[in-house]
Amino acid sequence: MRGRAAAVEDHSEQKRRLTEQAQEQAAARRAAADEPTHARLGRILVDLDLDFVLTSERLIGNWPGVPSLHIYACLRDPHVRGVATLHYTWNEGQRRLMPV
Repeated sequence: MRGRAAAVEDHSEQKRRLTEQAQEQAAARRAAADEPTHARLGRILVDLDLDFVLTSERLIGNWPGVPSLHIYACLRDPHVRGVATLHYTWNEGQRRLMPV
């Protein structure tokens, strides 16, 4: 009896681990949007004529389907007090640094 109970418990634990692993992999696939997907989503926002704000450490939003955009980058050096900001515009496929 004890051997069977242990085998059932082992099987249950293995099933739980595999289920957890599959859920983690599915979540990673959902979270991993690639650059073409970002561009399509940007185009949809433009087509719907929506104003939008993006916050990201790596996305800028300057995709071909987005005709114009204001981009603000915040730069911080951990050894210096304060935050530096840069303002860019994206117009017709060209990014331009705006004067302060």
